[in-house]
Amino acid sequence: MADEGHHLGSSPLVDPSLGMVSGFPLDYMHLVCLGVMRRLLYLWLKGPLASRLSGSQVNILSEMLLKIRKNVSVEFARRPRSLNEVGRRKAAEFHQFLLYTGPVLLKDVLHTAVYQHFLLLFVGVFILSNKALLEEYTDYANDALVLFVQHFEKLYGDMYLSYNVHNLVHLAQDVKVHGNLDSFSAFKFENFMQKLKRLVRKPESPCCQVVKRFAERESVQMHRVESVGVRREHTSGPLPPLFQCAQQYTQYNTELFTLKLDEVNSHVYIQGNVAKIRNIIVEKEEVYLVYSTFAHQESFFEYPTSSSTLAYM
Repeated sequence: MADEGHHLGSSPLVDPSLGMVSGFPLDYMHLVCLGVMRRLLYLWLKGPLASRLSGSQVNILSEMLLKIRKNVSVEFARRPRSLNEVGRRKAAEFHQFLLYTGPVLLKDVLHTAVYQHFLLLFVGVFILSNKALLEEYTDYANDALVLFVQHFEKLYGDMYLSYNVHNLVHLAQDVKVHGNLDSFSAFKFENFMQKLKRLVRKPESPCCQVVKRFAERESVQMHRVESVGVRREHTSGPLPPLFQCAQQYTQYNTELFTLKLDEVNSHVYIQGNVAKIRNIIVEKEEVYLVYSTFAHQESFFEYPTSSSTLAYM
């Protein structure tokens, strides 16, 4: 027993030699997305006057959210919604707002101090979510999140300094032990809930229904259609000089993302440049991307670090 004054006996939980703190990492789906990001939105809508958005600012932000619906790539299952529906938003929507749409839409809406404070959260979570940045920038992400927590009370008051906000200072340590945030988040389980719900046809005995549906699937021989690869052949070009006989396609699916020759799903960050995919070609069973880079590129923000450092232009 570690403390005889409080412990009546030994707990079986100590037998596996599992750290009671380090062995149970914080889930950023609940902590950051449903916790801190949702709280920030509520504070901007109904919080202290110093940080609250005016009615016209709320309308402007809502209009921008609705306007970009048609520009959201296929990787996102949900499209942005008006701030009037913030109470019905799912974790994936807060995640999308924090890491993708928020930094762009909020720049000219929030007060500078409030926007820069939000960027501390964005930069910290963006780094901890990105495997390619962890080795070099994990400690920097920790510093950004610690600074976010320190300034939170000054901007919004100690009454809003919740358990979720405080726990941001421990996220980087969990990442050092368990890998990037997505490797131990609850998103994969949350997404599977939709599949389970579709297996339930009536309110009685839902667990039995799920077991029966899985048993039925196992008894039927199913052929899985390969979803990775090129699709929709075309002949419109453009083709590089050495690939004049190559096959051309308008869509390329990978396990992580989908590229299409349209205005929404054709922009990528490749070899240090922002580029637009012009064609998808196959030569000798190898897939090649024909792309053009933008002539003028600059960082979107400089605080707390340059966005180009994070490959977020």
